[in-house]
Amino acid sequence: METPSPYQDKERFPVMPASRHTVFRSFPSGPELQAAQGQMERGWPHMRPNSVLVAAMGNHWKAPGSWNKVIDMLDYTTNQGVYCAFQEVQDRCFNPYDALGTMRNEAALTALTEGFQYLCYIDNDVLPEPDCLYRLLQRGQSITAP
Repeated sequence: METPSPYQDKERFPVMPASRHTVFRSFPSGPELQAAQGQMERGWPHMRPNSVLVAAMGNHWKAPGSWNKVIDMLDYTTNQGVYCAFQEVQDRCFNPYDALGTMRNEAALTALTEGFQYLCYIDNDVLPEPDCLYRLLQRGQSITAP
């Protein structure tokens, strides 16, 4: 008689109906698991539900204090229980930002391949309030544009 696999335990290893292949995820907390299960019923799985990749377009920080304000925004959002990561997308051109589309595509690919649910493009001249990203996430909108 064959021994059942421990992965058949649906409590510990929820089935992701949107995928046609086996996907296992572990979650560090009960609330994160519950959020993931609700999301799995409605769409595609993410490595970390409600996770955000904040992608700065280049590293030419124009406004004094802009980099610090962006980091303060990430810190505030992380302290609210949202998993955040930050990436400066390198500008590989002769003139700053002449490949902005390519830079945005690179950030989108990173977000997709690393399993982030949200992607926040941020320019190098903004001075966001600390709660800006968190308030955007609370609105539940998938796309926000200037």
